[in-house]
Amino acid sequence: MFDLVIRSDRVATPAGVESCDVAIDGEKIVAVASAGTFGSDSTRRLIDATGKIVMPGGIDPHVHCKWYSPHPDFKVVARERGMCVMHGEDNDIVMHMYDKLIREGRVGFENMAEVHNAMSEDLSFRRVLGLARNVPGIALYFMHVSAAFGADAVREARARGMPVYNYSPWEGHQVHAWPSLTVLRGKVVVENGNFLGDLADGQYLYRKISDEIRSGAML
Repeated sequence: MFDLVIRSDRVATPAGVESCDVAIDGEKIVAVASAGTFGSDSTRRLIDATGKIVMPGGIDPHVHCKWYSPHPDFKVVARERGMCVMHGEDNDIVMHMYDKLIREGRVGFENMAEVHNAMSEDLSFRRVLGLARNVPGIALYFMHVSAAFGADAVREARARGMPVYNYSPWEGHQVHAWPSLTVLRGKVVVENGNFLGDLADGQYLYRKISDEIRSGAML
């Protein structure tokens, strides 16, 4: 008997987007099987998420920090068989546009497209992809693509066989809320806009960063 089964026709798996049942027991995902494999008699709760994107085992890689890295450490990521996750933008252009909008008093969200604009994304995506082409084994994931230029750059790189991925509205998915349901270690903590968890639910995972990475960029 599982604690929870989530069924969807848009489950993100290493093999692509598929129709699956995602079974959870305790704090672990214990099975990902074809949709309909597990009935209501095999789980304490069955959630029908048809039409919604389900990302089992997802880890939020989007963190704002003040660490400065003059160049992406692609060689380190490739050697450790990881994936380099980034927000591709040209900082000089973005900061210039922030200053301009502040001077003009146009600080509403409706003006954000002028900050994270097409030129910034076109320059930064192609710069990163150009560097990555020289590093065998590197995989890239671009966060929240905001212009068609970025999506085009990713599409061209994938056509050349590069393992490059991105998430953006340009993928054709309509997102009503993000996320509509969140499961943290087997516990539903966000559902239908309601926070059902506890502020103490979070868990700090200590990870030692090697001296090689901390001593400076390798590329």
